[in-house]
Amino acid sequence: MVSRNTFPAILANKVYIAKIFVPAFKDEVAVWVDGKHLPIIDNELFYKVQTLLNNKRKKGPAKISTLRAEFPLRGFLSCPQCNRSLTGSASKGRSGKRFFYYHCLSGCKERQKVDEVNNAFVDLLKTLKANPQSMRLYAEVLKDKLQNNNKETKANREKTNKDIEKQTQRLKNAKLLMLDGEISVVEYREMKVEIELKIETLTHCLLESEKGLTQSAPKINTCLELLLNLDKYYVNSEVAVKQKIIGSIFPERLTFENKIYRTAKINSVVALICRNDKASGGSKKKKRIVFDALPSEVESTEFFSNSFLMDLQNLSTLNNLIINGK
Repeated sequence: MVSRNTFPAILANKVYIAKIFVPAFKDEVAVWVDGKHLPIIDNELFYKVQTLLNNKRKKGPAKISTLRAEFPLRGFLSCPQCNRSLTGSASKGRSGKRFFYYHCLSGCKERQKVDEVNNAFVDLLKTLKANPQSMRLYAEVLKDKLQNNNKETKANREKTNKDIEKQTQRLKNAKLLMLDGEISVVEYREMKVEIELKIETLTHCLLESEKGLTQSAPKINTCLELLLNLDKYYVNSEVAVKQKIIGSIFPERLTFENKIYRTAKINSVVALICRNDKASGGSKKKKRIVFDALPSEVESTEFFSNSFLMDLQNLSTLNNLIINGK
């Protein structure tokens, strides 16, 4: 049986990508060389695992989760009295039944029924409607914009390819120097290890760059699909994903007061593509939701801003998270 401490070391073994470790001997340095066997996995998967392992090592001690299905909006609500963050907890009635509330911790007596607040938030999401025809137009314009941005990425890829060719030529030159007796075998092997590591790193960066060039269009499509079905995605998601949806759409805390939601800021993608539905003539009996952040007019320069594209990427990542259930 493999221990927990040994397992990461096994995953970091390059034998899986057809590399063999030759230990140091006398004046010779340790080195990884190409093995005669076929790789079990490709380089991209191997280095992706190493990245995950390194990120895991950097994390601090595990935190106890405070997520509860009853309080998806905990941490996203401001107290209407003192503007501090609301928390959530349950209290027992005389009959033993539990009642759930969002409430303030600052000493004021603000307390809101969970069902009322949660249901009103779903209604808020329903007010964010996007015109499918307009969204298709947005998608095409964005794809064109991202394609232009990719020109810089392509230029970087060309530079990386030249760097790889340069390092490969350095390796050939070092071999010739060793064969001509101008450098020792030990010096050649030291140079070989250094150069091959550079080539390996550059190749990995090149693969990641190519991946970025091919994934822009699917990200836009999945993002717009999310915007068409915000309320459905939210209702059918687990509490952790619900909170990611809330945080991605509303970068600032919301305030719920007198049956009305207010927010100071909304994700620029949602603001540009979705509209406020309060003027569409809904039933007068329904609770009115005030949503002041949606602009009536948006300048085209904002549509093409870097922050807007970053917001789009955040939403598309969220959409992939929801679809994959992770």
